[in-house]
Amino acid sequence: MEGTLPLFQFNYKKWQHAIPNLFFTLTTVIINFGLAFLLLKTANWVQANDFIILDKNIMVIENNQIPNTKVLKTFVNGELKYEMIKDDQKVAGEEDK
Repeated sequence: MEGTLPLFQFNYKKWQHAIPNLFFTLTTVIINFGLAFLLLKTANWVQANDFIILDKNIMVIENNQIPNTKVLKTFVNGELKYEMIKDDQKVAGEEDK
């Protein structure tokens, strides 16, 4: 009903206003699809590969500090197999006995 009998009349050209809105909407859709694709590829890589998470970035620390680096988490086939625990935490994969 609003399209045929509007409550308010505005003195601007709707299509001139709609063109930038359509451009920004399409740009947002393209960027979001790209990021969704990247997220999906990353999730697939995580499931397909084994990897670890270290407590230090071995690419930037001194060579003599590398032996002191600790493994925080280990993933095998996308599944958490090891997690460094603190005193009050449980080991990943262990069930309560």
